[in-house]
Amino acid sequence: MDAIIKAAAVAVICSVAVLLIKRYIPEFAPFAQTAAMAAVLFSVIHIARRVIVYFSDFLASGVIDEGYALLLFKAVGIAVIAQFGAEMCRDSDNSALAFALETAAKIAIISMSLPMFKNLADITAGLLKG
Repeated sequence: MDAIIKAAAVAVICSVAVLLIKRYIPEFAPFAQTAAMAAVLFSVIHIARRVIVYFSDFLASGVIDEGYALLLFKAVGIAVIAQFGAEMCRDSDNSALAFALETAAKIAIISMSLPMFKNLADITAGLLKG
């Protein structure tokens, strides 16, 4: 809870700073905005560390295959990075490029997931054959 409050405070402060920069030095606004987005993400990085540690302990118990967990982390990473880039594109009034980036990310996630779907289909077929 505290981390989200801090992240919200950082976001508000950065928003005001970016607005001032846009007003007085518009050519630096995209750089300021990127830095502000990074600052907000870094303000909650310790939460991500806790999630990774918890997930590592969960994997060590052997309940889930490491390959699937890695796939999940990669998919989330692709989604976050793509959304970050897409929002930057939208803020630059380039929504078509944002859509293309989001679509590319979805295709990358699906492509990365195909081996898992094949394994699931093989398991299902094996169960149906008895």
